[in-house]
Amino acid sequence: MKIFGERKVKYLIIGGYAVAKHAEPRYTKDLDIWISNARENAELVFQSLKEFSAPLTGITVEDFTVPTLVFQIGIEPSRIDILMGLKELNFEECWERRAISRIGDLEINFISLDDLIFNKRLAGRPQDLRDAETLQLKKLIQPDIDRPLPKNED
Repeated sequence: MKIFGERKVKYLIIGGYAVAKHAEPRYTKDLDIWISNARENAELVFQSLKEFSAPLTGITVEDFTVPTLVFQIGIEPSRIDILMGLKELNFEECWERRAISRIGDLEINFISLDDLIFNKRLAGRPQDLRDAETLQLKKLIQPDIDRPLPKNED
C-alpha cells in the first residue's frame, strides 16, 4: 500500500479487510484490492508491482485495464488479489465515496460501507451474505461510520 500511495495509484481495499475496517475482523484468505482500470492507473499499478518485485513474467500494463481479470500474488493466507473490475459497480463513483484510514503517514483507501454492502449482497455467497448482514447491523448502530472525524483545532 505504501508503494501504491507513493505512486498515487487509485485503489480500494474490498473483501474481508474492508469488512474488518467497517465492522469486525474475521479470517480472510487474501487481501482484495480493486484498482481503477484506466490506462494511466494501470501503468502506475504495473510500475508499483515491479518495484514490489511481484512476479510479472508474461504480464503487461494492458492486463491491468481488462475489467474481468484478476492478478494474484502469493498463496493463502497471504495472497493478494488485484481486481480490475467489479460487477455493477463503477470504480470512479466508488472512489468518490471511499473511506480513508490512516496508519502513521500512510493513507489506505477502502470501499465505502454502502458500496461494500451492495457488493457483498451482489456476490451472494454464504460468507458474503453474512458479511452484508454484519455490515448492515453496524450501519444501523453507527450510521455515520464513514464520516470524516473533525480536525482538532487546539
